[in-house]
Amino acid sequence: MARSVALGGELKGRGLIGGRSKPETWFLIGAGLIAAAVLLTGMSSLWSLVFAAAIAGAGLLLSWPAPLLGGRSVIALLTEAIYTRVRARQGTNVFDPQTEAEAAARVAANREHAKAVLAARKAKQPAPAAPGASQERPAQLVAAMKRAKERSSQALAAPLFFGKVQIRQVPCPDGSMIAVARHANTADAYYSVVFEVQGKSLGAVESDVAEVPFLSWGAGFLAQAARRTHPVSHVQSFTRSVPADMVDHVMWLKDFVDGHVSEEVLRSYQQLTTDARRVGEQHRSYVVLRFDRSEALSRLDRRFAGYEDARERGIAQEAHTLMAKGRMGGSFEDFRPVDGTMLMGLLAHLQNPYRFDVDAVAVTPETVFSHLDGSITREAVVADGRAYTRTGYIPRNGFAGDEISVRTMNQFVSTIQPAVVHSVSWINKLEDAAISRGKARRRRATSVARKRERDKRGQVGDGTEEVLLGADTQRAMDLKPNSGHHGAEWAAYISFTVASEEELYQVSSQIEAQAFDAGIERIEWLDGKQDLALAAVMPLGRGIR
Repeated sequence: MARSVALGGELKGRGLIGGRSKPETWFLIGAGLIAAAVLLTGMSSLWSLVFAAAIAGAGLLLSWPAPLLGGRSVIALLTEAIYTRVRARQGTNVFDPQTEAEAAARVAANREHAKAVLAARKAKQPAPAAPGASQERPAQLVAAMKRAKERSSQALAAPLFFGKVQIRQVPCPDGSMIAVARHANTADAYYSVVFEVQGKSLGAVESDVAEVPFLSWGAGFLAQAARRTHPVSHVQSFTRSVPADMVDHVMWLKDFVDGHVSEEVLRSYQQLTTDARRVGEQHRSYVVLRFDRSEALSRLDRRFAGYEDARERGIAQEAHTLMAKGRMGGSFEDFRPVDGTMLMGLLAHLQNPYRFDVDAVAVTPETVFSHLDGSITREAVVADGRAYTRTGYIPRNGFAGDEISVRTMNQFVSTIQPAVVHSVSWINKLEDAAISRGKARRRRATSVARKRERDKRGQVGDGTEEVLLGADTQRAMDLKPNSGHHGAEWAAYISFTVASEEELYQVSSQIEAQAFDAGIERIEWLDGKQDLALAAVMPLGRGIR
């Protein structure tokens, strides 16, 4: 019997402030505090009461996730619009690797000059002339120099979406090497590692057998990582799909085909090869583990005490152990760690697949980033003037409210026709079962109370409350004690890359149609911020909004 899962049903938030993000909630609380202050300072006069009510009402209205705005609030959209304008004015929506390299060189020269000036003062000698004092310094170069000063010498010179990242290569328990990335974009740094995985071969098998990897992934792999004592906080599953490359096959035919074969047979085979490329795809799948639970990371430090890279070695060991358990449990067929060379090639390919192959080996930290321009069009970020990448977000209310098959995303990943370069990224923020059960119980109680109140009054709704109650009931059943399941907040993204701006809308419609067949009713294209959205479809462990 085919198994199903309830991903949708989040048509609206529960309670007065339900459905709001943390910034929106803080905005609402701030508006409430201002309203209370106005009320107190006005000694409860009529005008102060009206003014306070207006402030509180404006806070509620501006922070309300409105369905007509795609589940976004006015204050969120306004903040994003202002931030987009500021970035365009500052030029941070364009990343030029040559400018960044020049800025890094100038900053290094300035630091050496500062050292030379100090040495000259101690020796009581004339100070040397400042390097590049007469050279022109355009605004973009000045901004790049400022960024170069702020980051450490080990951090990559990267676009704004990538942030401050340092990469170290350490050994795994089996002797292979893995790249451990340290992300210092917030006050508390986190770490991430990437593994390439080989999925299970399906074909003509029984339905229960085909669903074993999905069940093992949820109740086995993710449940292991969701334990309170485990250092992994997020798990990202990432799939890259590209049209089938028939070059090697054609070259083989050129070298070995019999010269006496008729023209009709050759033309027929040529057409077959063209059709195979149009509908065929090649897939590469990855798992990204994010480590940022401080107490568990401290225990990893003690495990390799005495090593300079003790934390990175502990992360590599813990990640490899978790992946080995996933392989034993049937979540995937096999895996291999992604080392520094493989990671550089993958990152370069995701920006410009027309220039870099996914297995590119000649990519270095200095050449990994393409020229990325988010000012050419709102609908895409353009790499090297030729690769247009558009990213979309599947919101919580994007999935249909009904239960869907656990295999429904397969067709979304692999059956988009004609084939197009695209990525699907699914990020899970893991949560212990006890915490998730408490949330599920409160949500279900709210939905049941609302239904009883509506039935008592004899009201007829539009079906929203029934969908909410059904989703809450399903999650409560999934999270019951001893079920083996833990909780997770999830976010799903899709991106595609085309060679021209004219193809953006055509491929967008094509993907939306395929998404509808997969139970996805809405994709929110992140237009206006496509240069930042690229982070969600890269193996960085980010994307929870």
